[in-house]
Amino acid sequence: NPLERLVTTLLWVLPMIVAGKVLGMRLQQFTTLAQVADRWVIDIYPVRVGSLRAYRVIFE
Repeated sequence: NPLERLVTTLLWVLPMIVAGKVLGMRLQQFTTLAQVADRWVIDIYPVRVGSLRAYRVIFE
C-alpha cells in the first residue's frame, strides 16, 4: 500500500530531521570555537571539492 509506505517513511524521517538540527547546533558550539590566541598561522591554501571552495589554515 503506497499510503502506508509514505506514513512509515515519514515516521522514520521526520524525527531524524528534528534530531539532526538539534545535534547540528550542539556540534556547532564546539566546532566553531576559535581559540587560537597561542598559535601562529603557517600557511593558508585553497581546497576545492567539486564546485565548493574552502580554505585550509595550517597552524604552528
